[in-house]
Amino acid sequence: MPQQPDDGLYLRIEGRRGGLISFLLTLLKLSPVTTFKCYNNRIEFTKSSLSGEQLVTIPLAAVTAILSGFAKPISYIVAGVVFILLAIIGPILNSASDGLKVANGGIAITCGAISLLFFLVYILKKDMSISVQNGGDVTYGLVFKRSVVENIPVDIEKVKAAGRLINAMVLQATSQR
Repeated sequence: MPQQPDDGLYLRIEGRRGGLISFLLTLLKLSPVTTFKCYNNRIEFTKSSLSGEQLVTIPLAAVTAILSGFAKPISYIVAGVVFILLAIIGPILNSASDGLKVANGGIAITCGAISLLFFLVYILKKDMSISVQNGGDVTYGLVFKRSVVENIPVDIEKVKAAGRLINAMVLQATSQR
């Protein structure tokens, strides 16, 4: 357990919707923001929008699950493999047909380039998440990714460290009951 900060706040994660429009709204202080805070005795989840704000406070002793991790879009790998197969098979099928001939090299290069794009997106795209449950099925948390526009680095090791921190604090709170 790290040393207790003066204000009792151990963890703060703040985010907004992704995209350029949301970034511009943030600059104008109009963007909806979601905040996840872990204090020495509670977790606060605040979700705001242009129409209002919701604040949920969960005592650490009432937290029943901590969820953290990441997800990668496997569909991009599948699409990449399909386009590699098209790059190999397309020119063969094209040369065997009696219809309109398309340059075999063009098919292979185009399909190969598209497959590389799908593989690149798979490598770069990773959604990370951290959330808590307070009994029942209600989950409060965030799903986020690295900010390209604001260049805010986020990696899975930081997410895991945050999950371990919350877990240690919840275990300490439940042992003091």
